[in-house]
Amino acid sequence: MKNALYRQMIIAIMFWLGFGILTACLNSGQKPVATESGSSFESKMDNAMAAAQQKFQGSPVTSEPSADSNFVLIKTQIKNRQGSPFATVRFFVYDLVKDEVVFEDAVARGTVVWQTESQLKVSSVPGIIRGEKNAGVQGYIYDVVKRERVAN
Repeated sequence: MKNALYRQMIIAIMFWLGFGILTACLNSGQKPVATESGSSFESKMDNAMAAAQQKFQGSPVTSEPSADSNFVLIKTQIKNRQGSPFATVRFFVYDLVKDEVVFEDAVARGTVVWQTESQLKVSSVPGIIRGEKNAGVQGYIYDVVKRERVAN
């Protein structure tokens, strides 16, 4: 009876120890945003959202920080016409270190997602496809650090 109780206590202790180590390892991989002139992450995010309000004139926006939190992707969807199932995605990337917009574009019937911590994958689905059967999704990869398209 005592052996079973001790075994359960040891398993519980090992579980909580493992959980603590796992949590510490996950949190240690996060690095803070490099800042200039002592500005905080929150104030730079406020600047990015203010730029979004100015550019998108009050339209609802979503924001997605990059994996290293040095950039934030801010986008909105605009319906082209009443009843259309497809929307145009307008977006820009804000550099939280330099506190400026580094890239801006719009893509019809498309999506924009982070592919890596510094590269965006911009995809668009064309309208009616005639001819080639493999002429499906189109798009490009944009590197926000190099500030250039790196692939089509």
